[in-house]
Amino acid sequence: MEFISNSSSHKHKHAICELIEWADKCILCTSFLDGKGIKLLSKSISSGIKERCLDITIFSNGQENYTRNCVKKEILTLKGLKHQVTNGKKRLHSKIYYFEKGCEFIVVIGSANITQNGLMNNIEFSIKTTGIIGSKEQKEIHNNFLELESEC
Repeated sequence: MEFISNSSSHKHKHAICELIEWADKCILCTSFLDGKGIKLLSKSISSGIKERCLDITIFSNGQENYTRNCVKKEILTLKGLKHQVTNGKKRLHSKIYYFEKGCEFIVVIGSANITQNGLMNNIEFSIKTTGIIGSKEQKEIHNNFLELESEC
């Protein structure tokens, strides 16, 4: 287990980019999503999609004040990135960043949204932990993502 904080030199932006660059599959789940946050991750996302056929999905809130229409349009410029927004019946509050490669998974769970402030400036804390695909923990995370898909 590793602790991630924006008060350290290894900010959330750096941790998430490193994991995107490592992974074959990513699921990024955030309450708030803004253009500056997407831009901070876009180089890692684009190169992963182009160079490794990275399978990447971002889940965010469907309400305009959480995921603005201009951000949705910006996401469309990142060819291969899947973006799913909740239907508004329930508010997505989770910040879970999930990565797979081979038989291993890494998950970052904490408070940082995909915004410039969340990834770089705010006082944010997260825990990064690893596990084996197929483990009880990984199945629980996967089931939560399946439930989230039904809200989109």
